[in-house]
Amino acid sequence: MKRFQSIVLILLICTAASPLFAGGDKEPQDSPDQELRVQVYSVRYSSTRKITETVSSSMTLETPEWTPYLGARRITKEEFYRTAGFNDYADRYRSYNITHTVLSATGITATALGLVLLFAGAVGEEDSGLDKYTAMKYSGLGVAGAGLVASSVGWWLRVAETSVFSVTFAISIADDYNKNLP
Repeated sequence: MKRFQSIVLILLICTAASPLFAGGDKEPQDSPDQELRVQVYSVRYSSTRKITETVSSSMTLETPEWTPYLGARRITKEEFYRTAGFNDYADRYRSYNITHTVLSATGITATALGLVLLFAGAVGEEDSGLDKYTAMKYSGLGVAGAGLVASSVGWWLRVAETSVFSVTFAISIADDYNKNLP
């Protein structure tokens, strides 16, 4: 056991000291004359539902996505908007991104917790009336349902982001920025 503790301690010390030996966490400085560019690709979401033996319904959603670059370095969309001088769009994108992430993570966590409560209530032995296991079942259903709603809203915000921050607008921003370079 003592040997295991020594190995863990050495790993922790090496991990903590690694930035000192690697020259810190300095990022390379961008030259002010680097071009902004946008790489465009397409993402497809599809689902098929069987209604009867012979009838099925399918839905496909194809949405364009884009990745910004400053020179050869990939940057975030927030950095893209700030570099181009669109600070209001950068703030708006950041807000969308945070809200999407928080809702999705909270929704998934709540759904998992709700399912655990539901399962725990289902395997427990019921006495009579409204006991703790029945309450756990209903609580589990409620928490799981709320989690599904929250994660759905988070997913919807992610899809809606593509219309608010469109590919064509990003390309026009990059073109305007690049025209004004020295």
